[in-house]
Amino acid sequence: MPSRYRIVLIVLGLALALLAGMTGCGGPGPTATPTATPTPTATPSQSPGQTPTPTQSPGQTPTPVEPNDSVVSARLVAVRTSSTTDFRWEMDIEITTSTDVPGYANLTKDKVGQTITCKTDQYLLGFSIGQGIQCHVKVESGDRGTYYHATDIK
Repeated sequence: MPSRYRIVLIVLGLALALLAGMTGCGGPGPTATPTATPTPTATPSQSPGQTPTPTQSPGQTPTPVEPNDSVVSARLVAVRTSSTTDFRWEMDIEITTSTDVPGYANLTKDKVGQTITCKTDQYLLGFSIGQGIQCHVKVESGDRGTYYHATDIK
């Protein structure tokens, strides 16, 4: 086989390998750096009778969370891509109101006036920093501890 064809095959192979890494097929490996630094949402210590405070401590055993949901009105403070593979986006919101959802505990009512970090899969680039939003917020648990999960963001 002529050397020119070998070079073309090598270049095509490298291009396919690079493309596979960019689409998540195989990935860049354990040396990859995250695209965003997770922002701690609160301290992990709690007083008795206080609402569970989500944390983002890797390796922590997930804490079971009671069924909960709330409708939150908030001001969008920051948006970034998530540093975990669980969710695509993270957003910081300053809660202005928290409304109960019938049949569920409201674990955000004591966070009114505070800024929290929420994870979501909803596309957020159409929103502006400082914009007022409304969304459902739940406290959930997973491999990285407990966290706020926002859905139905408007």
